[in-house]
Amino acid sequence: MEYLTTWIIDNLGTVFVSTLISAIVSGVVSYAFSARLEKKRSLRIERKDHLNELKEVVLFPMLEVLDSYSSSLKYFINETPSEFMSIRPTNSKLFDVSHNHFPKLMEKWRNLEEKLLRYSQNCRAFYEGLGEHLAADVGLPIHDSFNVTKQPFISRSYQNLLYRSILKPQLYKDALSGLDVKKSTYADAQEAYELYWQGTTYAIGKEKQVQKCKTAFEKMAEKVDITSKAQSLLEEERELSKETKEVENTIRDIIERKDYSGKCQYCP
Repeated sequence: MEYLTTWIIDNLGTVFVSTLISAIVSGVVSYAFSARLEKKRSLRIERKDHLNELKEVVLFPMLEVLDSYSSSLKYFINETPSEFMSIRPTNSKLFDVSHNHFPKLMEKWRNLEEKLLRYSQNCRAFYEGLGEHLAADVGLPIHDSFNVTKQPFISRSYQNLLYRSILKPQLYKDALSGLDVKKSTYADAQEAYELYWQGTTYAIGKEKQVQKCKTAFEKMAEKVDITSKAQSLLEEERELSKETKEVENTIRDIIERKDYSGKCQYCP
C-alpha cells in the first residue's frame, strides 16, 4: 500500500492524489446523505400509510357511531327511553392506542359517552317517575300487556304517550284535544269504558276510573316539578347534540391532516 501511494505520488503528483481522495470522500458522504434521505422518505411514506390506516380503521367508523349516538339522543325524547349502550367503532387494536395520536379527541369521546349514559338514565328515571305519578293519581295499575279480562288498568302505552307529550308540547296539545272516553268495543268488556285516541286504547275500566285517567293526563303538565324536569332534560339534549357535533368536527379536522403526532406500538 505504501509502495502504491509512493508510486502514485511520484508519478501522478500530490495534487492529483488530493483530488482523488477528495472525490472518494465526497462520494462516501454523498452516498451516506442519499441513504439518510431515502430512509427519511421511506419513513414518511410509512407514517402516511399508518395515518391513512388510522383514518380508515378508526376515524371513519367513529363518525358512523356518532350518527348512531345522535339518533339515540332523539330516541330518548321521542320513544320509551332505555339505557345508553356505548358502541366500539372497530375491533382493531388501533382504536386502543388512538389516545397516543389523538389525545384530545379520545378524551372528548369518553366524556361524550359518559354524558350520554347519564342522560339516558335521567330520561329513564323521569319516565318511571311519570308512571308512578299516573298510577298514584288514578289508583290503577299500569300493565305492559293489554288484556281486557284483567281490567281495570292503565296500558303502558299511556305512560309512553304521557312521557313523550310532556317533552313535546305540540304532541301534548294534540293528545289532550283528542283523548276520548267511550264505551268499550271489546266483546269481553262490554260494560267497561275505554280511554281512546288515534286507534289506541290507553286505559280500560269503569267510566269514573277511565275519566280519572283522562283528567290525570290533563293535570300532569301543570305540575311544576314535572315541567321543570322536562325542561331540564330538553336543555341537556340540546347541549349533548352540540357536543356530539363538536366531536364530529374534531374527527373531520383530523381526517384532513397530512401527518400525526405521538407514537404507538404500531407506528413505523
